[in-house]
Amino acid sequence: MCNSRKISRCKCKYLRRVTSRWRDLGGEICKLRYKNRRLMELSYIDPMTGIQNLRALKEFASTQIKATIRTGVPTAIIMIDLDDFKKVNDSYGHAVGDIVLKETAKVIKTHIRASDQAFRYGGEEFVVVLPQTQLDEAIKVAERIRVKVESNLICAINGDKPIFSITASLGISIITPESSYSGFEAAFDRADKALMEAKLGGKNMVMWESEAAKKAEVSGDERKEILEFFSLNHTNAKSKNSDI
Repeated sequence: MCNSRKISRCKCKYLRRVTSRWRDLGGEICKLRYKNRRLMELSYIDPMTGIQNLRALKEFASTQIKATIRTGVPTAIIMIDLDDFKKVNDSYGHAVGDIVLKETAKVIKTHIRASDQAFRYGGEEFVVVLPQTQLDEAIKVAERIRVKVESNLICAINGDKPIFSITASLGISIITPESSYSGFEAAFDRADKALMEAKLGGKNMVMWESEAAKKAEVSGDERKEILEFFSLNHTNAKSKNSDI
């Protein structure tokens, strides 16, 4: 009897130790899973600006191309490049240049729609992907971004006095079911070409691929109305800033 009780107590102790070790091991596994998930999430974030990076952009764009094929509704891409950014680094230093990039990312993220996604493409270039968006709506979003970037006054480090503003040029491409077969790289190239047209046209403007404009049936008068609307808002924003 005595021996059987001792054996029973030993078994209980052994089971408690095993249970405790498994519980500790389970906790460690949960911690490792959480850390791995966080590392995966961070691998999609640009550490400078806090928005999504090129890796995330490629995956999201590929997903949207599939959605365009499935639904038949276009996806719009806006490519954004800060004008004369090198002068900012040369005149104020790279630390201020970093502030400009962070501020620009914040402005873009704040003034796009909930369904849109913002990414840092590299250097001073950003990209916004607009799911299920026609050209006319993409133009409105791009113009809003352009106006907000220009009206955002940049402050010096550890200071609250505005020292300059910066402008951006933007190019738009549209991924249609017909053009989706060429992939996101081709769509980015078309947006980049439209961006170059904006640069050559004088900077601080929005341009888009003419082929997409034809398909979306945006007439010259409609384009003029869109741009006049945002130009008026831009003028009002400037006058408000000058009063401050």
